[in-house]
Amino acid sequence: MYVNTSVVCEKLSQTERIKQFELFKFLGFSTLVIKFDFSPSKNYRALLTNMQKEISLQLFGKITIYPKTQKELKSILKTLVSIKDFLISVQSSDKDILTYAINDSRIDTIACPTIAYLSSITPGLISLLKTNKKHIEISLKDIISANPQERSRLLHEMNKFLLLVNKNPVFEKLFFLKDSLPFTIV
Repeated sequence: MYVNTSVVCEKLSQTERIKQFELFKFLGFSTLVIKFDFSPSKNYRALLTNMQKEISLQLFGKITIYPKTQKELKSILKTLVSIKDFLISVQSSDKDILTYAINDSRIDTIACPTIAYLSSITPGLISLLKTNKKHIEISLKDIISANPQERSRLLHEMNKFLLLVNKNPVFEKLFFLKDSLPFTIV
């Protein structure tokens, strides 16, 4: 069973979305996590239900929040109180927001959409992630799409981050794509 943890299809037409779902099914995926960007006016459950009618894959929802301040994050989380069956992800490079997010039980993952975001993850935050059983989503999109020289630099940055993680005493070994450990590569 394969699970794709960050499928972005909200802005696609129904035809494009069905083609994307069929491609994932053809590639062997049985479950998709559909990523929604936070908006107070969205009915996430209805959107996901409509998408589920289009394909026989199992779909789950994930709402990504992009807070500018800790106060804004707290306010947004209050509006999401009734949505308990969706994953909640926070994307920010602010260490105070990340610390709050990692300590908040309503938040499931910390999103790093680029390798540059990894520089905001400190050894203290890595310890908090493990203690609170949270996950980091690390996107490899910029590595895959970079030219060879830029790819080399980005891989070097990723390697520095992985060395930092491995030096952290709370990690015995680092494995990717395991539910019990705090990293998912998307």
